[in-house]
Formats: sequence, structure tokens, C-alpha cells
Amino acid sequence: LTAAQKAQCITSLPSPVLMLGDELNDTLAVEQADIGVSFRHHSLSAHADITLGNSLLDLIKAITIADDTLKNIKQNLSWALCYNLSMMTLYAVILPLTHTQLAPGYAGAIMAGSSLLVVLNAMRLLRREPSPQQTDDSIKQNPQHYRRLV
Repeated sequence: LTAAQKAQCITSLPSPVLMLGDELNDTLAVEQADIGVSFRHHSLSAHADITLGNSLLDLIKAITIADDTLKNIKQNLSWALCYNLSMMTLYAVILPLTHTQLAPGYAGAIMAGSSLLVVLNAMRLLRREPSPQQTDDSIKQNPQHYRRLV
């Protein structure tokens, strides 16, 4: 397709649309897409949301990392919600009923501990780099997910 035909095709598709371009005549289509992805080239990279290396496996790795990040966000939100609800119950109900008080320093340390657990959980993503074998296994286990995204 020509560049204009690719752009027209992208705009006619239902959102969200991911366009992977190789810089030849994809700049306009990458700009029209909801998510523009390019290989590591200079002219198209300025128009892309994501710039990959020289392999299509990098796109699958990026999708895998995005999925892991979304799972991590949900874990952190769940943890923080449960923790804060339980601590509010402790402070508002249990401590007044037992006529005890919690020193502000301890309360601050408890809240800092909660924040520390959330940060440490998020930092687990830094250690996880999906290998090509893990990516291939992930595609085999859930091919519909990647067909929909790629």
C-alpha cells in the first residue's frame, strides 16, 4: 500500500490501533495510529510512541512488559486498599474501644512500611526481562491475546 492508503486503512479501523512501521512509507500511518511503533530509525522515531530494536520479538517483549506492569499496578492498588482499610479500622474502632493510643511515630513507621512494600513490589519489574523463550511460551499459551494486540 502507499503511505496514504495505509493511513486511510488505519483511520478506518476501530480503536485502539497499533501500527508497526519500518520507515519506508509508514510515517503517516504511524502518526494516525493510537499507538505508533517503529524500528530504531531516526526519521520515523520522532513520530512513534514506541521505538524498538531491530527485531519483531521486541514488540512481543514490550507487550509482555506492559502486561506485567498492569498486573503490578493492580497488586499495589489491592495491597494499599486492604492495608489502609484494615489500619483505619484499627485506629478508628479497635484502639478507642481498648482505650489505647498509638504514638505518631509508630503510625508513621507503619505507613512508611506500606509504601515501602508497594515500591519494592514495583521494583520487581526491573529484574524481569522476558527472554525470547519465555515470549514464545507465552504466545503458545495465549495466542488469541497476541493476535489481538499484534
